Amino acid sequence: MGKILISTSVVLLLLLGQTCAWYWNIVIGNRDPNDVLLGFTRGASNFTTTPQEHDLRLHFDGTPGNNITFVHVSIFPDYYFAYYPSLGQYYDFWIHIHMSNTTYLTAEMYVYGFPPTPGAQVEPEKPQHEAILTTIYNDKN
Repeated sequence: MGKILISTSVVLLLLLGQTCAWYWNIVIGNRDPNDVLLGFTRGASNFTTTPQEHDLRLHFDGTPGNNITFVHVSIFPDYYFAYYPSLGQYYDFWIHIHMSNTTYLTAEMYVYGFPPTPGAQVEPEKPQHEAILTTIYNDKN
């Protein structure tokens, strides 16, 4: 009985280790020694029984006056492409992630930067214009 329990534990540990290794990371911007975590969000697509296309959009609602300097996104199981606005265009941030031939898509996003300075006068909204988007492809070649 003890051997079966140990074998099951080893198999479970190997499966968990393999799952964690498959996360894909997208890093946008640069960390600053004085920045703080402004927010965190996660999302998942609906599970499908057959592989198909899945899209996911993560959104961080910022506060007027904050300055986003760094974003870290972890995606599971994989992604084909993603696009997002350049940092500094808005007080908030979003990323759109797409994957084909999968049964689900999940991601987490961590947003770092500087909160508004207390008492400082800030624009309620940045100027409205067409967003400058960056598109990246997960080319494994």
